[in-house]
Amino acid sequence: MERSTEKITDDILVRKACNRDGVFINTVFFKYIPVAKFNAHSLAERRIAAVELVEQGICNQATAFQNLS
Repeated sequence: MERSTEKITDDILVRKACNRDGVFINTVFFKYIPVAKFNAHSLAERRIAAVELVEQGICNQATAFQNLS
């Protein structure tokens, strides 16, 4: 399984991992707490995760769509 972590801001991390089925799953952490998980190859899931992060006030719209979409 491949794994990598990308720091977006001081409080937001994105962990990218491949599960047993070979599907790339991204997990967004806010202050080390997982707040969103989505399939990296699904445009719909990425956009839903970005909208949820903006609605929860975790990040602004530009940051969410630039780093997740």
